Amino acid sequence: MDAKEILKFCVEKGLLLDPEVLGLFSETADEEGIKLIIGKIKNHTNNKIITRALFEQNKNQVSEFFLELPKENQEKLERLKIKLGLQIEISKESSVTSAKQASTEQEEIPKVKVLSKTPSFKKKLEVEDFVKNLTGRFLSIRDILQERSELENLVSINKLSKTRQSVSIIGMIVEKMVTKNRNIIFEVEDLTGRIRVLINQNRPEIYKQAEEISPDSVIGFTGFGDREIFFVNKLVFPDVAVFEKKYSPNEEYALFISDLQFGSKLFLKEQFNKFIEYLSDRGPRTEEVRKIKYLFIVGDLVSGVGVYPSQIRDLEIGDIEEQFRQLAEILKKIRKDITIIISPGNHDGVRLMEPQPVLDERPDL
Repeated sequence: MDAKEILKFCVEKGLLLDPEVLGLFSETADEEGIKLIIGKIKNHTNNKIITRALFEQNKNQVSEFFLELPKENQEKLERLKIKLGLQIEISKESSVTSAKQASTEQEEIPKVKVLSKTPSFKKKLEVEDFVKNLTGRFLSIRDILQERSELENLVSINKLSKTRQSVSIIGMIVEKMVTKNRNIIFEVEDLTGRIRVLINQNRPEIYKQAEEISPDSVIGFTGFGDREIFFVNKLVFPDVAVFEKKYSPNEEYALFISDLQFGSKLFLKEQFNKFIEYLSDRGPRTEEVRKIKYLFIVGDLVSGVGVYPSQIRDLEIGDIEEQFRQLAEILKKIRKDITIIISPGNHDGVRLMEPQPVLDERPDL
């Protein structure tokens, strides 16, 4: 799209355009789509100066604007979304290459089967979606806790009487406070009501456990109390019981790493390169290293772009696509018999959701 046409349109709308954003818009051929995006962000922010920072500050809403466009416009604006840090690009060519390597090394590389994954979620998120998510999470963990024998006389919060009684409850932590006497008080709720739960500092064992509990955790409490306050004697966590141990016919190791933040000035380049060399063909061939067959990278592979205001100052690589490309080149040095499993984090250019969705694919590349 011609830069003069963009500026003319903005003048007519009473808008000023940052030179960097103008450059990105000029690289896009979809004039209609650009005008629609400009109009939408103006109406949403009431800001008359459109800058890169404005897109970063309204990242989630701008992503929704793109999804509201006709499908034809969405396809034409794919590259712009990547440049604005709203989406990442995964090369199909890399996927094909990986598939060919997998077929030639089928005997060496372990097979990994994905049992479930988060489906693509394109609808606009409403308050009820968050409520449904937290309710489902509470019910799932409550079912696990109800199997625990330690939770004697289990009741719902609304069944607590006015007189103190020794019972157990299960609830989600809404708020956490520390009193002047250094006692911890949780505001806890289930589907029937709320109650304050107190952990006394004179109970060092459970007090230490309580210090580690964060809001939205679902916990079982055993103790005594009434409708006003509940005093805790024991905390019960939703540990899943393992009824039967299963063993692999071969002893193999899996490594777990996360938060590489590749592309940031704070990325530990020297240490990471040593780690990659350890897993490469040039690394030590000890029995321990030979047994390593899986590498899990569980979130925030790259630092991303526009994750927080003024992030560009902290970046060594200011393009999220380039961050992924350079990291991919480094990961290629890992031994071919090690399977790499990746799950994205909030810095990896995917939609902010719980659980985190999969990385975008680019079928046109």
